[in-house]
Amino acid sequence: MSASQTRAAGPKLPTRAALLRATAQTAATLKDPDATIQDIHRAAELEAATLHAYWQTPDAQAKAELEREPEAAA
Repeated sequence: MSASQTRAAGPKLPTRAALLRATAQTAATLKDPDATIQDIHRAAELEAATLHAYWQTPDAQAKAELEREPEAAA
């Protein structure tokens, strides 16, 4: 591949840990009695955006399917 054909670096995609943190933050917001509907909506939107970006990582869907169905890997 020549210098003019090199691929540009794409956006940094979230890891599984980042997705789990976003999910935990949403759960914590839902449990917070002082959270407003806007707080809940914001947490849910951030979690959804993180999930959407996570699904763009190579093989993310395949890994998730294997985790859901461990007998399929056997």
